[in-house]
Formats: sequence, structure tokens, C-alpha cells
Amino acid sequence: MTFKIIDVSGSLIIGTPSCPIQSALVFTVPGGDATFGINALPGSKVDIHGTFIGRTWTRLASTAAAGAKALLLKEPVQWAAGDKLFVATTLWKDELLNQNEVMTVASVTPDGLTVNTVEALQFNHYGGEYQAEVGLLTRRILFTSDAASSTTALGPHTTFWTPDARVSGAGYERWGARNIAGRYSVHFHLAGEAPNAYIKNNAFYNSNCLQGRCGGAGGPAGGASLTSAGGSLVDGRFEVRFICPAF
Repeated sequence: MTFKIIDVSGSLIIGTPSCPIQSALVFTVPGGDATFGINALPGSKVDIHGTFIGRTWTRLASTAAAGAKALLLKEPVQWAAGDKLFVATTLWKDELLNQNEVMTVASVTPDGLTVNTVEALQFNHYGGEYQAEVGLLTRRILFTSDAASSTTALGPHTTFWTPDARVSGAGYERWGARNIAGRYSVHFHLAGEAPNAYIKNNAFYNSNCLQGRCGGAGGPAGGASLTSAGGSLVDGRFEVRFICPAF
């Protein structure tokens, strides 16, 4: 499905917590215009939920050398062939150049502790006292954009003006607009107290700006972010289990 703008004044339901989407859904919003995206107005309701099984990230159990096609993990995963994952850089200084790698799952051993990949690693990823993070990027629901989002750094955004919004099991690729306030992949804006709102087990990657910002709503947990401009998720009240550094 392709769209430019969705203004939600009633309800936007793409799955529910008890009945998440199991098939792959892809929503594409053109880039090049920072006004495009999803705008959930005060009083509206948003539920976006895709199926996910088990953990969405872990760490290496041992160093993975360049050329390897097997990742030994600290905790078992239930990822599937064809899924996309990332292995985070373990360079000491990576401000200007990093060694993050995106790989494709070929298979997973029955115990879930070894992931075999289609591609060979290009770099070493340390698995000693500070282990490289390995995270799942694939989600059942994907909000993406086109090449114009990357070339102009003006991607679509989501703004929740409502406290009644929950998002889980979704991926956001090339969303957000660089150097424009309020144009984040996911943004709770003046939503007031929102004890039931949450953003969890989502993936944010190749973002043009902060992946998310929250004003007085529930925080994200269990997600992953990769290759973002400007930072990861911002709010003093966030509880963040895992956010891969912004690269």
C-alpha cells in the first residue's frame, strides 16, 4: 500500500495485541516532503501490532571474525530464513566510520544459539567482555519510504496527538526528516499522560532523524535502531531496554 498522508480522527487499527498481523504488510510513503506520514489527532486511537516470536536482540557469545557465516549468540532466538539482522560495530571509535553489518539469515540451529548467514562478515565483531549486539530488523509490518527520503533527508513521520496509541512489531525504514523539529519516525506530541501507550519490539533503521520522541507517554522497550542521523530515542521518562547507538 502506498499513501502520502493519513489523518486519523477515529481509529487506525492494524492488528491488535491479542490478534497481531501475521502476514507481511508493507506501507510505502514517498520521500522528499516532511509533511507526509501518519497524523493521529486528539481523541483518536491507534493500534499497530505485528507478530513477533521470542527475543528481538541479543549479543555475540564469542568473537565473530571477518569471513565467518555463523554467529554464536548468548541467548536463543527464533528467527527465520530470509530475515534481516544487524551485527553492531565494536570499533573503539566509530564516529565517522563504523563497521555495522546487515546480514540475511540462512538458517538457525534447533537450539537457537547459532545463526547461519547468507553473506560472510566483512569485519571482526568482538565477543569478549563487551559483546557486539545482534538485532532483528525484519518485522511483519514495515513502514518504508523511497530513495527520495535518503537523497533529500526528508522522510515521512508519525505524530500521535493522542495518548491512546500502541505500536509493536513494526519496522520503520527511511522515516524522519533531518533538522526539522517534530519530524521523527514516531512522535508522541502533547499527548498528555498516557499510561497505556507504548512503543515496543519495533525496528528503526536508516532513519533521517531521531527514531522517536515521547512527551508524557509510555516508553519503548525491546527494540533496535541502526544507522540513524541525530540520535536514537529521546525522553527523560523512557525505559529503554536496548537501543543500539546511533551511527
